[in-house]
Amino acid sequence: MKKVHVYCLLSLLFTSACSSQRLHTQSHSAVGVTAPSNNKINNYENDIRIAVQSKIYIENDFIGKECIISTTLSKQGVVGDDVKTKGYKPLCEAAVTAIKNAAIPPVPDDEIYERFKTLTIDFKPQ
Repeated sequence: MKKVHVYCLLSLLFTSACSSQRLHTQSHSAVGVTAPSNNKINNYENDIRIAVQSKIYIENDFIGKECIISTTLSKQGVVGDDVKTKGYKPLCEAAVTAIKNAAIPPVPDDEIYERFKTLTIDFKPQ
């Protein structure tokens, strides 16, 4: 496991029946990322993070609140219609809109798809 710092206001939990990925939010701008050292996995996680981050606007009212979103992801990078939310409703609405409008790239291969086909995305603006 290694630590990497990137810029965004959300954390993503990627889960599948066989494995999981977890990214942690630390502050307004820095995110400490804990993930396997596999570069393909790290690169795809970063691609999703950037795509979603570019589509969400964090209002001051969202700071300190949380929204957990569960959904699926197709091999083409399309978020499923089976989106479930839990948490602060206005933040969840903004997060769902961001996820649905994000230009998530296609999953590069079957190994990566197995890790990312089921997503739990935890938005925690701080």
